[in-house]
Amino acid sequence: MSKVKDIVIPEGWVIEKIWNLWIISAWNWFPEIYQWNLKWKYPFYKVSDTNNLWNEKFLIKANNYIDDIIVNKLKWKIFNKWTIVYPKVWATLLSNKRRILKYNSLIDNNLWTFNIKNWSNIFLYYIFLNIDFWILCWDWALPSISWNTIWNISILLPQSLKEQQKIAEILSTVDEAIEKTDKLIEKYKKIKTWLMEDLFTKWIDVNTWKPHTKFKESKLGLIPESWEIENVINLMKITTWSKNTQDKIENWKYDFYVRSDKIEKINTYSFDWEWVITSWDWVWVWKIYHYVNWKFDFHQRVYLMHCFNNKIIWKYFFSFFKTYFKLRVDSFSAKTTVDSVRLEMISEMLIPIPNIQEQQKIVSILTESDNKIEKEIAYKNKLEKIKKWLMNDLLTGKVRMKY
Repeated sequence: MSKVKDIVIPEGWVIEKIWNLWIISAWNWFPEIYQWNLKWKYPFYKVSDTNNLWNEKFLIKANNYIDDIIVNKLKWKIFNKWTIVYPKVWATLLSNKRRILKYNSLIDNNLWTFNIKNWSNIFLYYIFLNIDFWILCWDWALPSISWNTIWNISILLPQSLKEQQKIAEILSTVDEAIEKTDKLIEKYKKIKTWLMEDLFTKWIDVNTWKPHTKFKESKLGLIPESWEIENVINLMKITTWSKNTQDKIENWKYDFYVRSDKIEKINTYSFDWEWVITSWDWVWVWKIYHYVNWKFDFHQRVYLMHCFNNKIIWKYFFSFFKTYFKLRVDSFSAKTTVDSVRLEMISEMLIPIPNIQEQQKIVSILTESDNKIEKEIAYKNKLEKIKKWLMNDLLTGKVRMKY
């Protein structure tokens, strides 16, 4: 090994400026593309297509396609499969939106492209993920990344193409596992949504353990004949409090629930019961729900629901409230301008009430569904940590690969 300015260079690795590698800049411009009746052949990508993809690595979806006749007539550049693509736009680039083309494609002039002769593009993709553009450009006040910034970046990489490919193969395998886990999480979330639509309207008859067959009209529409409808205020108490955000104390024992999604800490507690919590700030409404069953305190702009009566169990209410409170809030916001959740939005909310056995069965099914989702989320978090460790070790040569 050797050192260059405190950088350890593993044996067989080199430091290269990107300008020593082969770089291609995008120059295609498509001002009127959406007005054309296009035949499908080459996908066309714009900077927004780097967002919201199933696969975190590849550009695999496109809303527009272009045929050879148009490409040849206008002399547009076709970029080959495995070309690295990343945005010129500052904010998008800083959020790590860097991708690889899965097909020969065209791209617009808001994307840089990066191709390397005699090097593994997938290996270089992972190198690019490791580049901290914020540190490189922290004092800029520009809306886009300049060519000179990219051009002068130095990267550490193995000279052996086989070692690059082996590292890329390992990291790609972890990426594929993360992608599969993401799809499972989405699948389980959809199943839970479908379940809730049925569970809260026409679920089981506890005598037969089959779906209800007899229904009646109610203020919530058709519900099973044996169910009741109640206002939330008739089933529990709703409480507000007096603490402010400045009352928080870092690294203390008790949870302090504030009006945002962050749970702070505090050195005293005011409550030690079962509670359901939501924020009353409009920006956080329907996004924050907590169930608490230990010592805690809470902010003055938070609602607590507690002291549930014998008609309802808290888990049933918690599941129903998380599912339907957004619809309730939307019905108010459609009528008037609202900047916070008023008490009556919760207290006068209608909720269907099955008997306790049915509630317990509903809760059991939803808990099983939640457990599946949480298990996959935990596995995904584990994979992402593994990927981070691998990138740290493999992309720096700390751990060498046999090939």
